[in-house]
Amino acid sequence: TPPPDVSHGLPGLGGEPYGKEYYQALLQEQEERHLSRAASLKRQIAQLKQELQEMNDKLKSLQEKKEGPGLQGLVDGKDQEPSDLLEFLHSQIDKAEVNTGARLPSEYALVPFESFTTTKVYQLEMGLTRHPEEKPV
Repeated sequence: TPPPDVSHGLPGLGGEPYGKEYYQALLQEQEERHLSRAASLKRQIAQLKQELQEMNDKLKSLQEKKEGPGLQGLVDGKDQEPSDLLEFLHSQIDKAEVNTGARLPSEYALVPFESFTTTKVYQLEMGLTRHPEEKPV
């Protein structure tokens, strides 16, 4: 802050200019603020790096625990895995649209947003709706 005996005008414009010490003090204050901010940011970065390392260690230990019994299970029961895979694939096929969608005579029977089920809305490309025999009026 400027000394109290100096006028509040701009420095060098009619008022007494501030001394060299004043500007050096301002620079020193700004430098101290910047240094403290930099130190604070460095501490934050170090803390975040440490947290990241801890999370990575936890993740690796969880993956090792998960993989450990899995590898032994593969060695012990090789015949069991294909049945699990087949079961999974059959469940995916059962969930597929081919089995649960509405049965339509052909792809040309669809009109954009006219045919839908509780889970699907059929929107077509422009070419599929222009079949002359089955186009709705």
